[in-house]
Amino acid sequence: MLSAIYQANCLPSCHNWEEVKEGVIKDKKSGDLYGAAHPDTKDIVRTKLIFLFFLQSVVMVPRIPYRLWGIIKGNSVRIGFHKAQQEWRLKTQKWRLKEKDQGLPPPSQNSFRLKVAGKVSYQLVKDIVKVATYPLAWVGMEFAALYGSLFNPYDGRAMFGAIEHAWSSDELFPTPDFNPHYITLGEYLARCMQPQSVWKERNLYRFAGFYDPNTLRSLLRDVEFGLKNQKEFFAKEEDINLHSILKCIQDYQQDITKFSPKANSEFRKNGKGEVVLGQTFKQQRIGEQLQTILKNLAEIEKLNDEFVKSTTPQDILVALETCKENIQKACDLLNDPEFKKEVAI
Repeated sequence: MLSAIYQANCLPSCHNWEEVKEGVIKDKKSGDLYGAAHPDTKDIVRTKLIFLFFLQSVVMVPRIPYRLWGIIKGNSVRIGFHKAQQEWRLKTQKWRLKEKDQGLPPPSQNSFRLKVAGKVSYQLVKDIVKVATYPLAWVGMEFAALYGSLFNPYDGRAMFGAIEHAWSSDELFPTPDFNPHYITLGEYLARCMQPQSVWKERNLYRFAGFYDPNTLRSLLRDVEFGLKNQKEFFAKEEDINLHSILKCIQDYQQDITKFSPKANSEFRKNGKGEVVLGQTFKQQRIGEQLQTILKNLAEIEKLNDEFVKSTTPQDILVALETCKENIQKACDLLNDPEFKKEVAI
């Protein structure tokens, strides 16, 4: 009887699943990809959900005080300040591109302080509410684990992952040595339940094996999110095509095995037997262009922050144009068929 229940899949799925390859499935409705980082068959997913059903109760006890400690340490303040800073950059950019020529004054520092106070207060309340209502999330995840283990494992995984992600912190701060146990305890009990979009958004790869911020996979992810974070900036800048640059990066992500077959293929053992980054010349050539894009994206943020207070705004405008040109040149080279042929393995 238990065996029959274990193999049952009698309820209709609320998703339209498509198997991409063994252990990797795609929700055709949302486009979410599951199992890309941890390919799992349906039976393995079911087994994991059974395990999570019992483990959840153990982890819930330390997780609430752990998240409270994060609030006390000032995580909410840092997140709120970061969000206020992002909105402020868009506001100063709008002034630089449109309002300045209309004779309007630049945004005042007082308005920035008010924005910071509002964002920090909202973030603090939001984080406290998440901690206070976490028992509701626990009930939801228990139901998802039970439902998935008995009926539809893929649906159960998607439900479990969505609830845990909704109650996670808005930003994951680096932990000592990127210890995955801290993330397991405080944020994601089972990272393998999360779709690829969350892995990219939160950079959960940091907490897996064979990670280095300078691997092609890491650089591609950072460039993608760096561009998306500044999409409003580039939407207003008419001389750079954000869509084409993002498509270039996403094409490299899809064809990554042509340039770097496996995540561990960019690592070598040094003379001491330690595993360190050791890219081939071809991998380094791609990495240099991606580093160029990242460096100029960071410089654009810095220049935009300085523009309002600058006594030589024309110099900053020239520097901004140079940054945009550097990004476009790097993308053009990455897109060049001859370059792709030269660096392909």
